[in-house]
Amino acid sequence: QQPQPTPRPHAMGRWVLVASLLALSSGCGSNGDCWGECVAAGGGPDCSNTFCSSAYGRCDCLGAAVLRVDGTCEAAPVSSASCSPAYNVTWTAAGWASPEVQLTHVRDGEASEQLKALLA
Repeated sequence: QQPQPTPRPHAMGRWVLVASLLALSSGCGSNGDCWGECVAAGGGPDCSNTFCSSAYGRCDCLGAAVLRVDGTCEAAPVSSASCSPAYNVTWTAAGWASPEVQLTHVRDGEASEQLKALLA
């Protein structure tokens, strides 16, 4: 019998975060809604980076920053490390389009900077 790979707990945690972000993101009516939610969560000056995305009907963050479940923005980590992947992986997923996963990203086989930040 071959040994089974052990699931990595931190990888599962990241998927829970992604699923939570995509499923629980609240709708918004204006940029002020997003700013207010961010301030209430203790986001401070970074709350000026939040806005109401008319394309997705929910709050989002400027640039590659990622919207956290609490309504604050988290900057994408800066990494200068390079590595060679040990495995080729094919993912199959279904969901609504979001700033983190857009149709063009799936079609082109390229993850968005926001999705990379979530998975980093």
